[in-house]
Amino acid sequence: MTPARTKVLVDAVVMATAITGATIGGMAFGPLLPAGDADPRAFILPALAAAILVGGLAMVRRTGMRRWFLPLWTLAGATFSVLLLTGVAAGRWPVMGAHALPDAPRVSLAVFSALDLEEAGQGALPVLQQRFAIRRLDVVTAAALADQPRVLLAQPRLMTPQELVDLDAWTRRGGAMLILADPLLLWPPDGTAAAPMPGDRTGPPLTSLLDPLLTHWGLRLEPASDEAMTRRFVGDWLLRLAGASRFVIQASPFADCDTEADGLMAVCAVGRGHVRLIADADLLDARLWQADDGRLASDAIRLVDHWLRAPSAPPPPGNMRMWVRGEADVRNGLRMALLFGIVWAILGAAMLWRRDYPGKAGTDNDAKQRT
Repeated sequence: MTPARTKVLVDAVVMATAITGATIGGMAFGPLLPAGDADPRAFILPALAAAILVGGLAMVRRTGMRRWFLPLWTLAGATFSVLLLTGVAAGRWPVMGAHALPDAPRVSLAVFSALDLEEAGQGALPVLQQRFAIRRLDVVTAAALADQPRVLLAQPRLMTPQELVDLDAWTRRGGAMLILADPLLLWPPDGTAAAPMPGDRTGPPLTSLLDPLLTHWGLRLEPASDEAMTRRFVGDWLLRLAGASRFVIQASPFADCDTEADGLMAVCAVGRGHVRLIADADLLDARLWQADDGRLASDAIRLVDHWLRAPSAPPPPGNMRMWVRGEADVRNGLRMALLFGIVWAILGAAMLWRRDYPGKAGTDNDAKQRT
């Protein structure tokens, strides 16, 4: 092999190695693997590091145009590879934007739940307290609800008939409510890894005890068919559920209900009030919406915040998070990104070869024809 061809081959190998290294490095150290978030911004530093490394080598071993062409071509290749990986993994064109909750006025919220929503300061309630003026209810009465515009009812204890009557009357007067009714609760009651034990009266109920209210509104909560954690997309928004089920509509003159997301949710107009029901309460368990490194692992908090303010509204448009659709999508995206990076590096090296030796290819072909 001639020195010229060796130089071109080395350039291609260096660029391909840098591009693939940036792609794999962004996966290893970003939120894609631990949280399932294919955020393109997590690849910025690896891509820049790859370009700087190639540029440093070019400054030492190359002259002329190669000194700036090699790092810039590497940076462009790493950028396109990342966009290809994240786009295929998330099933949509990559977008970048603010992930924080949108600005909204801090409004009142009454919470009635048997769940441990604090979870040593890391649970859902401390996050919601930044957005709502929360009042915990021990009992549901007409007086307690009188000055409350919205209620979060999450896997409550067994409610008395009078509590159910007062809650229904409050809703009909224009209340807004989000209900989490779980047919198979897997939420550990004490922060341990163990699920609640049958017959444990100190923890939250293992199954929803809201059947009288649901029946009154023309709904039936189906038994859970699977205990496994599942990922469900509502539009571009991700919920991680455990032991979830679905609602079935029954005839009732007391409410007008429709189901959404294949029955996972129901939206009801009750008098002048509006209610959204979700057939899972584990979605608020921090283990499902928060990754081990503190990153968000689902959109549960974002959607709960949205539906507490407007229970009957559809999911907000334009999720900035790029949630991975599945493991197969990640594998396909990685294969395509690595293949693209290699082809891109070869193309860049070929362009340099054509520039430095414009007649070389033709000379070689003529020589082959003569022989």
